[in-house]
Amino acid sequence: MLVSLIDFRSYFTVTHTITTCTISLELARLLSLSSEQTKKIYYGAMMHDLGKIGIPIEILEYPGQLTQEQMIIMRSHVLKTRELLEEKIDQEILEIACRHHEKLNGSGYPHSLWENQLTQEQRIVAISDIVSALCGKRSYKTSFSKEKTCEILNQMAQAGEIDSMIVAQVIDNYDLIEGKIWKEAAAVLEKYNTIISDLLNRKQELIEAKWLYLVFRYSKTGIVNLKID
Repeated sequence: MLVSLIDFRSYFTVTHTITTCTISLELARLLSLSSEQTKKIYYGAMMHDLGKIGIPIEILEYPGQLTQEQMIIMRSHVLKTRELLEEKIDQEILEIACRHHEKLNGSGYPHSLWENQLTQEQRIVAISDIVSALCGKRSYKTSFSKEKTCEILNQMAQAGEIDSMIVAQVIDNYDLIEGKIWKEAAAVLEKYNTIISDLLNRKQELIEAKWLYLVFRYSKTGIVNLKID
């Protein structure tokens, strides 16, 4: 429920969690990980952005490059995720969720961890989060092409930021992964559109009800005097 509350606040992020989960699960399958590892990856991916519930929507949907102050607020979602989940879920799942912005060369955040501190499961979700961000549409960018996405992934792998073996799996199986992403995303978007439509209808009903209430109230006080011939 909480994950849905985060995603459904914004059209641009509505599919991010589900696509990150889809990519993570597919990579776990391609790497022949155990069912136990796969479950932990799934739950970690599902909750990786839970802390964004505490980030203002105007920052989440900011249509351009964030200022330094805005970036600090945006990055705090990782710490907020830990605050929400600490001692409430399995520790391995917690670390998968909270380390998706760490990099193998220590350049990530929030703790500048290094390669020997990041498990395979954590690396998978970190890369899945990046792929989802690159191929997805955001308030500040259009979706990147397969070629552009793979180019960026290769650059990050060569710079020692992300796991080159996992990147190779993404690139070699990109079309398969992309097909599964959009299949899952379509179902979520359909649900999103239904919810938004319902909310808009309810909003209009509330506006009309409030207007009628005010007219009735003021007509009783003499401020508004309705006369029907």
